[in-house]
Amino acid sequence: MVILIIVVLAALLFPVLGGVREKGQRTICMSNQRQLALACSLYAAENGGQLPFTNSGGGSRNNPGWLPGWAYRTLTGNQTDVCSGAVWQYVRSTKIYHCPMDRGPWAASQPARNLSSYIMNSCMNGNNAVHSYRVSQFNASDILLWEADHLNFALGNDLAQYPDQGLDNRHAPGATIACIDGHTEWIALRHFQELVATNGRSRIWCNPNKSNGHLF
Repeated sequence: MVILIIVVLAALLFPVLGGVREKGQRTICMSNQRQLALACSLYAAENGGQLPFTNSGGGSRNNPGWLPGWAYRTLTGNQTDVCSGAVWQYVRSTKIYHCPMDRGPWAASQPARNLSSYIMNSCMNGNNAVHSYRVSQFNASDILLWEADHLNFALGNDLAQYPDQGLDNRHAPGATIACIDGHTEWIALRHFQELVATNGRSRIWCNPNKSNGHLF
């Protein structure tokens, strides 16, 4: 009888404990992105208001004419690559680049995933390999960073992605994001997909150089 009671109590408590654990991990994940977004703001404050380069297209890799991207200067696939990134001087902790629920090992074909769970919105890219657009060209709630879809991570293997390349569902049913003003949110996957599906400008399609906010 005692064993039966223990089994029943365990069955009742495990889902509750699992939910508490996930909320704790979500809080850490949001804190990580908040610190990365703040680091981008600090970088901008010291560089004429311009955000760090997105790393789009493997940007800044082995090219002496380019400044470091937000996440790295040279990509080898080692976690320490982030130490060469533009925001490292404001962060100084490799743990901040990974959601606590995103555990390796990761595929050798996805070296950037060893660096970070998070990617930068390619809409930030100022079409050069030095800086991205200025902070003042965005709305405060425009989305700067998000958790990349781990199933399609190769699409953002430079740690920058187009909005339609996916959001993870790690913190089901959604993931965490960071915005231009530094605040972080949990966003439902469904709502993120609705933003992506818009034809005009939205928080996620926020390219200042296009009237519809899209990249092309």
